[in-house]
Amino acid sequence: MNSGKRKARLHFAMKLKYPHDVLFECIRCGSCCRDTGKRRRKIVLTSADLDSITKTTHLPLNEFSRASHTAPKPFRRIMRENYGACIFLGDNSKCGIYDSRPMICRCYPFSVEWDETNSTFSLLRNDCPGLGRGIKLQKEFFEKLAQEVMSNFKTSEETRRDFRYQ
Repeated sequence: MNSGKRKARLHFAMKLKYPHDVLFECIRCGSCCRDTGKRRRKIVLTSADLDSITKTTHLPLNEFSRASHTAPKPFRRIMRENYGACIFLGDNSKCGIYDSRPMICRCYPFSVEWDETNSTFSLLRNDCPGLGRGIKLQKEFFEKLAQEVMSNFKTSEETRRDFRYQ
């Protein structure tokens, strides 16, 4: 019961900035899960991401991720790739762990800068085929995503005042 009250206080106290007039719907095409000619996809993972993927797949960490000394804090590991694509991207271009996908994947195509009182979302990639489709994203969409980001890091006991999540 106390955690619910705390979440409610965080929700109302948080200042939220987000792009307006954005239409978006994930069409599960998988283009964000692989390298393209314009970008190299690096999927950084938090402890909460690692726990969730391990529970879903029953794989040891080293089979789906590798340690990284170059990933920004608080990210501990990077998702392994198979020929420039996430190892969980299936032949049908569908994510094999969609319900347990990492937080960075949940945020795409947006980046978020977050601290205890502010969340700022900005459009990271404008080449996502899901942009311009679906519904106009409302404040509630970004509020929910901001709560997920905060929860992911608090669950991981990886709190840091400022970071950029993209």
